[in-house]
Amino acid sequence: MNKLFQRLSGITVCLFALISCAAIIPKQHLIPKDQLTGTMQKQFPLHWEKGGGLLGLTIDQPQLTLNSQQNRLALSGHFIAHVALIDIDGDFASSSMLHYDSSQRAVFLQDVKVDTLRVKQQGNRYTEILRAEVNRILKDYASSHPIYRFKTDELVVLGMQVDVANISVVQEGLMLQLHAM
Repeated sequence: MNKLFQRLSGITVCLFALISCAAIIPKQHLIPKDQLTGTMQKQFPLHWEKGGGLLGLTIDQPQLTLNSQQNRLALSGHFIAHVALIDIDGDFASSSMLHYDSSQRAVFLQDVKVDTLRVKQQGNRYTEILRAEVNRILKDYASSHPIYRFKTDELVVLGMQVDVANISVVQEGLMLQLHAM
């Protein structure tokens, strides 16, 4: 009976320790908007060129807006296109969802879509071509440049690996729901 009591006590202590560790593991992690903006500022301008410089597009001045009601992130900015000998200047606004890639420990933009594109020169016949190219460049950017990358030790708490279960856009930034692995 004494040995049985000792075993049950040992199991109880182990279960209590595991429950205590789970209570200590943070359930959420906030990535502040300022940190996201800083990352994007370092990654821009984006350049694309074709035909030995006959066609080119530069996207710069990124501005980040958080849309918590639609759980989307909005990115707007400026572009300048070089088509033959003409420079075309304009602005765009895009929106995207967010995706966490556990293998890279990083948050990426997902399903980027140019919502509006405004060319400063009136009646520009290149508007739809520019919309398609800005959209393509932003999609390429989104798939290869994370807006946040966790440091190796950021996803380890008390020796336990944690992972991101969900991402929500909140007024202050991105709220990541964490869970133990």
